[in-house]
Amino acid sequence: MLQRYNSVGITSIYDRSEGPEGFRAYQALRKAGELTTRSTVTYLITAAGTPAQVRQEIERIPFVTGWGDDWLRVGTLKAVVDGGILIGTAFLREPYGRNTAIYGLSDPDYRGVLSVPRNNLFEMAKTANELGWQMTAHTTGGGATDLLLDAYEVADRNPVSKIDVLP
Repeated sequence: MLQRYNSVGITSIYDRSEGPEGFRAYQALRKAGELTTRSTVTYLITAAGTPAQVRQEIERIPFVTGWGDDWLRVGTLKAVVDGGILIGTAFLREPYGRNTAIYGLSDPDYRGVLSVPRNNLFEMAKTANELGWQMTAHTTGGGATDLLLDAYEVADRNPVSKIDVLP
């Protein structure tokens, strides 16, 4: 893929969804001198379990946003909060109503799928803020976006970063 990017003049990329294995692959390419695009890599977490487990998941990550060098840099911390509108899993503000039949559902109160519980998303935002992470999330539906904005607002009330982030 890097060769294809280079062949059309792309010299830097932002990979929006990697976990430990993806980071190791980028590191191996960098070490071997085969990373031919400047790469900023997003760290994807599941944010599953309890809020305390979300905090532990983030605390185990050995770096934060901005670490790295000109060729390989750590980007944001990310979670997938809801699904997609085309498959009927986006978490909406209002129920899908009678429009759920297209998805094989008949529940008029169905609003979509929230992949990360509210309290976990709030803990993720709070912990990210405390530890020096920039944070992003996949949201499609308005209900999921509202929830993410609420989590950011609560996190902003806490003291910002206890750890110095590299420029």
